[in-house]
Amino acid sequence: LGVECDGFAVDGGEVAYRCAVAIGSTAAVGFGVPAGERVAVAGKRVFLERLRFIVGEDLRIGVPLAAVRVEGDGVADAEIEFVPKAHGDHKTVTTKSDGTFFVELEADTYTLVITADGYVEESFVFEVEEGHSYNGEQFTISPELATGNARIVLEWNAEPKDLDSYLNGTTDKGEEIYINFTHKKATVDGKDIAELDLDDTNGYGPETTTIYDLNGVYEFRVADFMRTRTMSQYGATVKVYLPGKPVETIVLSESSGVQDVWNVCIIDHGELKVINSAPERDEFRSGNK
Repeated sequence: LGVECDGFAVDGGEVAYRCAVAIGSTAAVGFGVPAGERVAVAGKRVFLERLRFIVGEDLRIGVPLAAVRVEGDGVADAEIEFVPKAHGDHKTVTTKSDGTFFVELEADTYTLVITADGYVEESFVFEVEEGHSYNGEQFTISPELATGNARIVLEWNAEPKDLDSYLNGTTDKGEEIYINFTHKKATVDGKDIAELDLDDTNGYGPETTTIYDLNGVYEFRVADFMRTRTMSQYGATVKVYLPGKPVETIVLSESSGVQDVWNVCIIDHGELKVINSAPERDEFRSGNK
């Protein structure tokens, strides 16, 4: 019995297939080219190799569903619990050495609870639709905070390509602090006050800003480098980690009116004030670009 499969390209030069096969039947799956030869799939040229079989309610040949990452690197041995909203059993998987994992789930909305040694416990909501396969999803978790530090993590979608993190403020000693992609670290008298880890210019993020001295008042903003005026259309998320407090998630909504500049929050001596709005004048000035 021959079987037709839907193929799609995924990151890492691999290709995944989903083939529907009735339980109890016998099927022969052929690809038409030997493993290792190139074939065009979804507009990309990929290799047909490193394929693996996973048998569940149907036959799947594919790659891991997603990855758990921190600042772009995979997190090994992270435990992920899938809690369904409507029905079904909880499922738990553990990530591999590169942070990837694979799981079979019924159609439902799930809360993903991710735990790993040395990291803050994180929760995500993910909807699984009937008949869909997912790959390339990314769930970012954050290392545990050092004493007296704060962390701000910016994530967004594929568009706009280049969002930028901005932190400015004043310490109790009167030092002016300013952090962005051109000036990633603020140091006073040899002491690090705040730091931006990287400048992501290809979508998604994360970009992480760390405040090492909470004795001051700091404002965090986001700007669209390409000035596409579509930031609220595509959305973005900022997570704020403060000592002894639960993680605060700030979501940019389409109704916010934000175009190219997003005023996110103020951290005043370790206390968070959420702003989550557009500035009075959404334009590029020395203070935001």
